[in-house]
Amino acid sequence: MSRGEGEGSRNDSVIYFRVAGIEAAYEELRGRGVEFTDAPHSVGTHPDGTEEWMAFFKDCDGKLLAIMSPRTPD
Repeated sequence: MSRGEGEGSRNDSVIYFRVAGIEAAYEELRGRGVEFTDAPHSVGTHPDGTEEWMAFFKDCDGKLLAIMSPRTPD
């Protein structure tokens, strides 16, 4: 087996779609039949306190995609 083949291959990329409001986008896409692997959740915090929120789903070929949206602290 050559490099990049087989189980656990790390050659896949994820495409992230930035949305203005992740909850609204999540509900809209779910209403259109998109099946998410998880609900929107925080994946990290920037030094200025802004959190990055994401929700992941797969396309028709099983490739991982995500919607993402920053949340600024109140």
